[in-house]
Amino acid sequence: MDIDDAATTIVPANLSPVATYDPERRQSFEAHLRELADQLLAEGRSARVGPQIERRVASEADERSSFGAACELCKGGCCQSGAYNQAFIDAAMLELYLERNTESTANDAVAAYLGLLPDQAVEDSCVYHGATGCTLPREMRHHICNVTRCSALRDLEQGEQDGKTTAVALVVAPDRTTVNGVAIITPTRTQVTRLE
Repeated sequence: MDIDDAATTIVPANLSPVATYDPERRQSFEAHLRELADQLLAEGRSARVGPQIERRVASEADERSSFGAACELCKGGCCQSGAYNQAFIDAAMLELYLERNTESTANDAVAAYLGLLPDQAVEDSCVYHGATGCTLPREMRHHICNVTRCSALRDLEQGEQDGKTTAVALVVAPDRTTVNGVAIITPTRTQVTRLE
């Protein structure tokens, strides 16, 4: 396919700087996790995480987009929503950790999540949004994080499924006037160029 025939789309970009992790932010998130652990201890093990949810999370953990270069160029614009939702970590996520680690306690789950906080994080984004992406393994992320796609990526994936998209030119332009990067994706190669 001639690259001139490639589908072209504009993807968002996260231009927030990376900075040393704010101790107050860490303390606030730790307090959130400890509150969830206390909730689990007070309620006892519940049925929040059953086999059906386990299967769903496992399948999502394996899910990969063939347009992953878009996420690489964007640098996690969608991760910013995690800043206001405690990384979407709730009691069910701690319980899922315990289902997978049967010898662990709720406090072990808290320690595991705290141990994955990055030393440096993207400002105004999720607590796990480090300099090179999410520091949580997919199986410890909320399913929202594993399935979220920006509208540009959803359109590209739909085109691929429909057999209409075999080559793509991704243009990163956060304000739709300044280009920060370009990715050319074909069935045989991906070439990413940053213009920053």
